[in-house]
Amino acid sequence: MKVQVLPTSLANQRIARIVALGSLTLASVLVGTGLSASGAPDHGLTRSFAMVVAHYAESDSPLGRLHGHALIPPQNPATNVAPTSAMYDNCATQSPTSIQITSCDQETVAAIDTARASEGVGPMTLPVGYDQMPPNEQILVVSNLERTDRGLAPVTGLSSSLDALALKGARDNTDPPFPNPFYGTGGGGNWASTSSVLFADFLFMYDDGPGPGGINIDCTTTDTSGCWGHRDNILGDYDQPLLMGAATVSGTSLTEEFIGGDNVDKPDDSAWSSLATLFPVELSTSTVTLNPGTGAPKSATVTVWDSGVNMNVTATVTPADSEWSLAAYDCNLQPGTSCPLTLYLAPVPGGVTSATLRVTGPNGSIDVALNTTPVPPTIPGTPTKVVAQMSSSRVRVSWSAPASNGGVAILGYRVYSTPAGLHCVTSATTCVITHGGGHGSYQFSVVAQNALGLSAHSTHSNRVTFK
Repeated sequence: MKVQVLPTSLANQRIARIVALGSLTLASVLVGTGLSASGAPDHGLTRSFAMVVAHYAESDSPLGRLHGHALIPPQNPATNVAPTSAMYDNCATQSPTSIQITSCDQETVAAIDTARASEGVGPMTLPVGYDQMPPNEQILVVSNLERTDRGLAPVTGLSSSLDALALKGARDNTDPPFPNPFYGTGGGGNWASTSSVLFADFLFMYDDGPGPGGINIDCTTTDTSGCWGHRDNILGDYDQPLLMGAATVSGTSLTEEFIGGDNVDKPDDSAWSSLATLFPVELSTSTVTLNPGTGAPKSATVTVWDSGVNMNVTATVTPADSEWSLAAYDCNLQPGTSCPLTLYLAPVPGGVTSATLRVTGPNGSIDVALNTTPVPPTIPGTPTKVVAQMSSSRVRVSWSAPASNGGVAILGYRVYSTPAGLHCVTSATTCVITHGGGHGSYQFSVVAQNALGLSAHSTHSNRVTFK
């Protein structure tokens, strides 16, 4: 199938219109059908393809259950997602600057992630060094991320012979030709008049159906037989081994070709098994900040997700003696899935308030800074465990320091008697009081003092009597 991007001017704004030319070039050769890739009429094999994907939809594989929320052919999105004008400005140009290329990729990935979320599919994670990969490897990566994140088997890799066919199509501004004679069991090819891999993927996957802004002229409200054809080619349930060819002509053309059941070609250009080692774990945030104040939440969740490959993830909080701790978790990720890591903050006097959450996958680690918000100082907490011990005409009162000094050093303690008349002031947590004469029975309470004032009175001690 073909997508042509033609920049124009509309209402004094730089926009573009997209025209889909030609028809569905999907060839799905099933044993006994008598159909071939080269001789198949336009749309003539759509029914065969539907039979293949229906077989997948009815399967009960673990991946099928895991990704049951994702839209897999014959299911497709209900509506198109139109590119933004900024995407056209940066992606639909024949001589993009480095700034435009970077902006195009960033804006398109954000749009892809939004469209994926509407399907219940997680964000797309690009591998380390994606920008430096050859364009055909980028096409393989992006196509496989669309497949694996929906539970479909990845393309095994790029074949140099299929790359050559893809390049011929890219130079001719048309779909890549199939091998002749056709030796696979199924195949599909796409062409777009842009060399931006991510932008082409967005158009193929999310703007290929009926409705306003759709790119596919073979898809109308009265004839939906050609709707989502590019997407169907990418997400086809091809027989294994599945090989691919891909090519671009700078600024003007991009092609991709999928051949299922290909026992002739080999992944001699680039193998997915090698590229899969480059994918990092992804996190929902790089910083967590909690307020340790009274009544404030003392927990937070960091979401960890994976795109493209299976990934077993571990997590630790350092230093070990910080106020932060990590709840138990199970984070063995499948592509397109996520897991939560729950963190707890337990403030203690003099505790270590800052820490680091380190999340480690097979291809490296990512750190999340754990911080607490400053808390304005207050009066101290209340002293506890007040005990009075009688000895002759003296009484020794002792107590425990409050759990919180209010954020300011405690300057001292004041001891009061009930009934009134006996007291002392000290910086220690014990005080000896001598009765000046007479007799009586007393209890004692203690208050702590810092620069902001006095705490509440402690509970009373046991009762002692002067004789």
